[in-house]
Amino acid sequence: MLWVWLAAPSPALADFPDKPIRMIVPFAAGGPTDVVARMLAEKMGAALKQSVVVDNRGGAGGAIGTDAVAKARPDGYTLGLATASTHEFTPACNKDTPYDPVNDFQMIGMISSTPTVLFVKRESPLPGLKEVLELSRQNREPVTWGVPGNCSNMHFLLELINKSANAKIAPIPYRGNSAANTDLLAGQITMVGDAVSPATLGLIKSGSVRPIALSAKTDVEPLQNVPTYAELGINVGTFSAWQGLVAPAKTPPEIVEKLNGALRTALADPELKSKWVSAGIAPSQANAPDIMRSRIKAGFENSRKLAEELHLSAK
Repeated sequence: MLWVWLAAPSPALADFPDKPIRMIVPFAAGGPTDVVARMLAEKMGAALKQSVVVDNRGGAGGAIGTDAVAKARPDGYTLGLATASTHEFTPACNKDTPYDPVNDFQMIGMISSTPTVLFVKRESPLPGLKEVLELSRQNREPVTWGVPGNCSNMHFLLELINKSANAKIAPIPYRGNSAANTDLLAGQITMVGDAVSPATLGLIKSGSVRPIALSAKTDVEPLQNVPTYAELGINVGTFSAWQGLVAPAKTPPEIVEKLNGALRTALADPELKSKWVSAGIAPSQANAPDIMRSRIKAGFENSRKLAEELHLSAK
């Protein structure tokens, strides 16, 4: 008689999760990535019947928190929010980045994408981006842009604008956009660029800041009449902010499958979808782990070439 033994999942995997899951957000609290993470954590927690707790670890363009995810135990209890900054731009121009954006992670799935918006303080005497660029060329006073770390996605965007418009905007690095926004409102810097999100829309709707440029058109109020970089004659290519969910490499496939299922359930939640769409955030439909890995691999390679063209490196 031929006996066929089928390996059953270990009790630990079968019971996963039996304790709270930590979701590391590699930027300070209050920023757009943090807002997305907290809404997602609530819905994923409901799907998994277990708490998902957000842990903010900002700094170095997201590299500090992302490295903590890469070095965590691969048991499914530590997840990380991946972004264009953490998995494309930062490692592409900083050779000292302590992790490999592709091989040090197990991809869970893409979460969302959104345009980026550039804004100035409401009282700024500069009516639009054209005036900002012209002032930077005159060298009469510094024109500054608060970015969430050297080599972040906003740093790349700034340098693309400088190259396309022959401008001289200076990047001012912060641990996250919330700190940059504070300095913007205090008049310490000229402008800030960020993903379109409930956090940025809140600033705009309050009248604290004025949007002056978008990376892509959106129907979201109050951004409908804001010009895109392309409409202003500035070539920055296709530039959007995205978020994804990752775990440490070697996380068991059974756990990855369960986490991916919870992610899909969360993204299909009507309440989450309604809040995100109204804030200009598009929940991802292509959220399979292999699709995410292919996207990150291609994005990282493209960003390495772009970093060389822009002579960008960590400082």
